[in-house]
Amino acid sequence: MRSRLATALVATALLSSALGATPASGRATDPLRDRDRQTAQRHAGVGHGCNFAPRARCGHIRVALDRRTPRSREIRIAYELYPRRMHQRPLLGTIVAVEGGPGYSMTGSRAYYRDLFGPLLDRRQLLLVDNRGTGKSEPIRCRQLQSYQGSYVRAVGRCGRQLGNSSDVYGSAFAARDLVSVLNHLGIDQVDLYGDSYGTFFSQTFAVRHPERLRTLILDSAYFVAGTDPWYSDTNR
Repeated sequence: MRSRLATALVATALLSSALGATPASGRATDPLRDRDRQTAQRHAGVGHGCNFAPRARCGHIRVALDRRTPRSREIRIAYELYPRRMHQRPLLGTIVAVEGGPGYSMTGSRAYYRDLFGPLLDRRQLLLVDNRGTGKSEPIRCRQLQSYQGSYVRAVGRCGRQLGNSSDVYGSAFAARDLVSVLNHLGIDQVDLYGDSYGTFFSQTFAVRHPERLRTLILDSAYFVAGTDPWYSDTNR
């Protein structure tokens, strides 16, 4: 019942948002789009058949860990792209789903999302991208947070010290820019972005920073992005 209700709500949101949407005209060109494609081609990540779903494409791109630093080392950002079922019919769009947490893997929830969106995937493709530091995108490995006992704050502090200066580059704004790079690599212009729980915070961050890449936005169990934490405004600036 929960799955059917969620599917109905998402379908309604997609339809109503699409009807109210107007084509973007005079949209500013993303100056990093060509660079993203060149980087992706240089580092393979072209995508290949997934062993658990041969028609799907599993792949990755490589992006700078810290985009603010010209000589930053690169990290892997993994994705899975599931084609529409009715491949003989025109494609209606691309759904991107973002998990909660933060920390959950999008690709690890593939079965849930494919069931959730159900008939919507007849003519829409589904893109799952693991945020940096999670899933198959070079996950952060802080042993004290995998199965901690005692003070959570102390465990987070130890993990932060382990990451050092790079602890600041695993936030939502950096992950949102990674998603743009994946879209550029795959040649996808706009998406229907669905987020639940923390995924709604990520999705709002993405919407503020990259509105030209959105066709529709669906928020399920939404986070507030203003007024609850002094750092939120920096993330969405």
